[in-house]
This record gives sequence, C-alpha cells and structure tokens, in this order.
Amino acid sequence: GGATSRGGATSRGGATSRGGATSRGGATSRGGSRRTASSLKLRRVPSHILLGEAPSLASVADERQEDAYEDEETEEASSRKKTSYSLTGFLRRTCLHPKRSLRMQMMLSFGIVGSFAVISVMAVSIVVSYAASATSEPEGRLRNWATEKASHTARYVADAVTPMMGQPRDAVNIICEVVKDRFMGYPDAPGYDNDMLVPFRDADTGERGYPIDAKQLNADWNFSSSKVQESNFEEHMGESRWFYYSKYPGGVSTEGTSFHMQGSCDPKISDLNHRNYHPNCTTDHSDPSRGGEVRRVDTTASLHSKAKDLDPFFKSLFEYSPTFKDIGVCFANSGAGFSVVYPHFEVDNYQNYTSIGCDWMREDNPLKPGSNEPIGTEEEIARCRPEGALVSSGHYNPLERGWCRDAALRPDKVHFTEPYLNAWVNGEWMQTASRAAYDRITKKFIGCVYVDTYVDHIPEMLERVTIRNSMISLVKWDEDGTESDGTVVSNPNWDPLKETATLKVYDTRMGSGLDKKKFQELKKIID
Repeated sequence: GGATSRGGATSRGGATSRGGATSRGGATSRGGSRRTASSLKLRRVPSHILLGEAPSLASVADERQEDAYEDEETEEASSRKKTSYSLTGFLRRTCLHPKRSLRMQMMLSFGIVGSFAVISVMAVSIVVSYAASATSEPEGRLRNWATEKASHTARYVADAVTPMMGQPRDAVNIICEVVKDRFMGYPDAPGYDNDMLVPFRDADTGERGYPIDAKQLNADWNFSSSKVQESNFEEHMGESRWFYYSKYPGGVSTEGTSFHMQGSCDPKISDLNHRNYHPNCTTDHSDPSRGGEVRRVDTTASLHSKAKDLDPFFKSLFEYSPTFKDIGVCFANSGAGFSVVYPHFEVDNYQNYTSIGCDWMREDNPLKPGSNEPIGTEEEIARCRPEGALVSSGHYNPLERGWCRDAALRPDKVHFTEPYLNAWVNGEWMQTASRAAYDRITKKFIGCVYVDTYVDHIPEMLERVTIRNSMISLVKWDEDGTESDGTVVSNPNWDPLKETATLKVYDTRMGSGLDKKKFQELKKIID
C-alpha cells in the first residue's frame, strides 16, 4: 500500500522522500510529517477520492487543479469575445474567479452588489427630484396667485380668524354640559342633595353617583398650596399669562380652583388699606356651610360641596389653551351669587364695578316659553343691588353684570362681550365668552359659565392673517343691535395696554372710513 522512494524505506500508507522528509502537498506516512493541500484545490476533488486513501489526495488534487486551469484557459480563450460583455463572464472574471481565494470572492461579491444598489438608489432619486421640481413649479405659481386674490376678500379673513376664536366657545360648551350633569335637579328637586339625579351609576353597585370626588375649595384669599413663582411660571401657565398674573399682589396658584362669595375675607387682616380688608370680618364670612355672612342663603352650601368636582375640567382646559386667562362658573345662588374660578387668585376688594341691577330676572324663563314664570323670584331680585350702584369687588354678584344677563336671556348660544375692564383686578382689558346653564329637570337658572381671554393677544393673532394693503379691525357684531354693537375688539389704533375706554368702529380715530350711518347700512346688508 505504499510507494518506495529512491534509496528510501517503504512506509505503509504513505510516500516518503529521501531521508523521510514530507513531499510537497502529499499525505504522510505513519510516524512521518503530514502533507497538506489548499482548500482551493481540495474543493475540486470528487467526494469519492476525498474519502479514499490518503496518499492519493495530494497528487490527484494537483493533477485535477492543473487540468482545470488548462481547460479553463482554453475555454476562456475561445469564448472571450462571446462572454466579455455578459453577466456570466463578468462574474467569472471577478467574484467567481477560481484562482482567487474564497475570502476574496466573498468580498468582491458583497462589494459589487452593494455598489450597484447605491448607484441605483442615486439614479432613482435624481429622476424623482427632477420630476417633482418640474411639477411643483406651476403648483407654486397657482398657490401664490390664489393667496394674492384671496387676501383681498373679507371671507378669507373670516375663515382665518374663526378657528382662532373657536377655543373659548368650545371650552364654554364643554363646561356648560358638565355643570348640567353635576347640578342635576338644582336647586331643590328630590334627590338633588344626595346626587340621586346625576346621569351616572356605579359600575359595581348600580347606584347613582357622581364619578369625581375632588378636594374641597378654598376661599380666594386662602392659599393652602404653593404659588407660581418666577422659577416655575413657564411650567404652570406660560409666559403670556404670567405677564399679567405676576403683577397680582396676592399671587396665583394653579393647584386648584377657588371660590368667592359676597363678603368673604381674611379675618386676620386688620389693615384698612389691605386689598382683602373687610370691616368686622370673621370666619363666618367665608364659611359656605353657613351661607356666608353678607348674603346668607341656603343654596350656598350645596353649591360649594358640588362645585369642587369641576376643578379637573377647569385645569385641563386651562392647560389646553394659553389664551385663556381664567375659567369659571358664576352661580345664581338664590340671587346672592357664588363664583368658582381657576386658577386660584385673590380678589382685590378695593376694586369697584357698576351694577346693572337684576330687573332682567323678571323676564320669562327661556326654557318655559309662555308659562309666565320669571327667571328669578322677587326675593332673589331683592338680593341684588339696584342699577347704577357702585359695588365693591368684595361683594361681587355676577347677576349684576351685563355679560351674565345676556347669557341668561339667550341660553341657546355662546356670547362674546365687548372688551371691558376686569372688576376683580385693576387695569386689565378682557373679553368674556359665556353661556347660561339651566337645569334639565327643574328648568331653573343655575348660573353662567365663562372663559375670560386677554384682549391684547388678539392683534398678535390677526398678524398671522396675510392681507395685502389693508388693516383688520375686529368688531363686536351684535345681532340684537345693543349698545355694544360696533365696539372695536382689536384695531391697530386701539391699544388695550394704554386705553381706558372702548371705541366704536366708526370713530374717526379708527381710520375705517365709516360713520355710524354707513355702519348700520353695512350691517343690514350682512344681516
């Protein structure tokens, strides 16, 4: 089974060279050195030879490799012209060339495929970019033409401004429905006090009950939680609102809702010049369970205990829109008034407002047309101050304010007031969106839901509306033709930070080119 070299010994199972050295690429004899063949050669050896006797592997691999190279060179010489431009020829000359190692073949394979993919993506991107630019150019010209034409129309301005003014309206409608749910049966329907009329049931017991139980409300002067500071105002209310609230001497807190009723005061204040001073103030003045001290009524306690559950809704809506100054509900409270407001700030008792009286409560209940049932009783009307009376903000009664009156007489829609000075804080021009809430069962007037917004943010909002060679005036447009009709809400010539009174759109300072007669003619055309 062995081959004998010249002058050498015969070994079993292997061939030996002179002196017993291992020959190139061959097998080894027992006790001799191992002969090896490269993997490139062995891959060309048939399996039956690879599994045969070891001595023949090297020689057979050498012979087959040399024959293969010769055959391949002959074949390539004869077919080079035919395959030079074919994919097969390209691959055989690059990544499948048998003279290259397996590692080199794999590197060439991945490199060629990757390069081809990158080049293809670049080519497609160039084509798509060129096609898109060719298409967008006429569209851009059309868009500019449409914008230029539309900017000369009033409808363009109206369509742009309406969504911006829609947030207060939506918030008021949401809170109005929440109030109707929470105070179902107001003021004295059987089941009102223990929440047996609310439209909610417990999932386990099936009993009726309101699903929210928030913490009790504090009086406006009683801050049990931390106030907003310079270091955290951006997180709690944003820069635009902090511009005003930072000037409040009593501070502001976004931790919860506060309540205010007539005569509520801090019994610890004895300084006559303090903003929260009230003569002969005691704890009873701010105790809603007793109905207060100045206007004591039985409905105050139930309103206070239920109104706390409005707090989560107030806070969510306040955080939703940075244009909201505050959100609240002013309850009729049997003619005495009772207010809850978010965020929590202190009322300045030294501010005043002029009462409009409560004679309007003798009008028929709008939810009971033809019944001759008034909105309020004579006893409730008697708790209001007469028209023209100057009232301290510490005795604030929302029924004596025009915005709440207008909402109560027309509960079917959201009302927007003309700009007015805040009755609780000095020097603030505001606009109020409000709607009246009437009970679904008793049809009684519960109160007025409101959202206050700052007037000075409106010019910034209007600047976002592109209109050529014109200025925009936002005007109070009253369907009923009241005295507020035509009042300027926003105009470049009316600065709310400096003005102390409102102006009409036909005032010569406005520069609108209208007089009162022309404005009325214009209004008739639009109506």
